[in-house]
Amino acid sequence: MEKAITKKIKNNGIPEGWGLKELGSLGRVVTGKTPPTEDLNSFGKDGYPFITPRDMHGQKYIRTAERYLTEKGKDVVRNCLLPANSVCVSCIGSDMGKVVMTDRPSITNQQLNSLICQHADPHFVYYGIVNISKRLRDAAFHSTAVPILNKSDFSRFEIFVPQEDIEQHAIAKILSDLDAKIELNHQMNKTLESIAQAIFKQWFVDFVENGLPSGWELGNLGDIAESKKQAIQPNAIKSSMSYIGLEHLPRKSIALSDWEEAIDLGSNKFRFSRGDILFGKLRPYFHKVGVAPTNGVCSTDILVVVPRKPEWFGLVLGHVSSDSFVNYTTNTSTGTRMPRTSWQDMALYEIALPPETTAAKFTAQVNPLIERMIFNIHESRILTNIRDSLLPRLMSGKIRTI
Repeated sequence: MEKAITKKIKNNGIPEGWGLKELGSLGRVVTGKTPPTEDLNSFGKDGYPFITPRDMHGQKYIRTAERYLTEKGKDVVRNCLLPANSVCVSCIGSDMGKVVMTDRPSITNQQLNSLICQHADPHFVYYGIVNISKRLRDAAFHSTAVPILNKSDFSRFEIFVPQEDIEQHAIAKILSDLDAKIELNHQMNKTLESIAQAIFKQWFVDFVENGLPSGWELGNLGDIAESKKQAIQPNAIKSSMSYIGLEHLPRKSIALSDWEEAIDLGSNKFRFSRGDILFGKLRPYFHKVGVAPTNGVCSTDILVVVPRKPEWFGLVLGHVSSDSFVNYTTNTSTGTRMPRTSWQDMALYEIALPPETTAAKFTAQVNPLIERMIFNIHESRILTNIRDSLLPRLMSGKIRTI
């Protein structure tokens, strides 16, 4: 990181050598568009990322999207095609103010306004818009019952911009380096998780077609795991505790990286410990499961699952996070308004039980992977706090880099 020095801030609040610039003056603003959904040939499994607010999870770059447009789909909305390093902002509804960048030619739906930067460093502009994201949300919520920022209003928002390109680049590099390390940790965790899943599949899934090995037997998840329902009253919950709700559990991942302080929760919760397995028991959240990276409390809509012996941890985690288990809980859930599963049903899930020594060897291989993932998660949270602390000071010129 380059050495930062303090320079003069003018009486009008604009840093020396900086100016207030409307977003529309920094490049071309594009509002996205959706091709006719009835034409299935417009959509495919790869091609041009079709970015919507559902793809925006706090990351800087959109590397993958839920849907992609084919060449035909792209041609239908060709005027909305964005080049790499465009800045995309969600401008409608509860997702208002989310900001991402494209890493390749992409298209967004109509809920996003995007800026193709032509007169400023796009990375600097990205962080400039992140810095005013709350203002974007507030302006839209105050203007209409359905919060929305149209193209014209979005274009008129202003950010501070240094006149010198070298200063724009220097500021963007400081923040980009932090985001790059956070993304690297995320990618590393995905790789570690894939390794763990591959080992689990090799040890406990692929062989089933040829029958159980000698010493194995059929059993149920409840034979090796239990649900820990250690309730805690609201008056015993301290703000220093970590809180995890359904919204914090990861999708199709075990790297649980999001939690918050337990403030004003107002109802009973369950305690959990670092390393416990947290499972969302409401449909459609059965695919949301994660290993707790810290001690804390969680929503009672989450089941805390623990192995009956430490040796069974890897096997329990492998099954609870598998697609077949998600299908099982979906099919056995009860209720009409908000279907849910219970530990009683989950415990009946049929599994192949290896000898305890085999389970212990698998857990011995998985534990270092989980520990590394937890380390990466905590490191990323520290880096995120550093980035978020530096962001407003760098983008306002209170900290100068040249």
